[in-house]
Amino acid sequence: MSECTRLFQEADLDSNGTLDYGEFEAWLRSALQMNASPAAQQRRAVDEEAARAAFASADRDCDGHLTVEELRFAYAGMLLSAGQKVSRKRVARWAARSIRKYDADNSRTLEFEEFFELLRKVRFADGLQLH
Repeated sequence: MSECTRLFQEADLDSNGTLDYGEFEAWLRSALQMNASPAAQQRRAVDEEAARAAFASADRDCDGHLTVEELRFAYAGMLLSAGQKVSRKRVARWAARSIRKYDADNSRTLEFEEFFELLRKVRFADGLQLH
């Protein structure tokens, strides 16, 4: 079996003989993580664990998706925790913009991977500032 065939079979998660983008992305992430240093792997695991906990607490109806309303509540809570002013307009704009920017499958919700991507882009300065 050639190396290319072995890699294809490894990445073809549903064994349908095709490699869709999601399968390729999952395989690539796995391959990149295996080549990362042990310290980087541990940081990623801790980061992902914290992100899963944040996602679970924001997912109020436990359906595996964050709606714009759930994202608003989560963001308002983070602002309050950071001692920042919470304005309805600011929170609504941020949540709507985040859904538009990170909703890769156009479901109008964020699944965990999309939420995790959002968290990777978060910048902390003077307490809390999410872009």
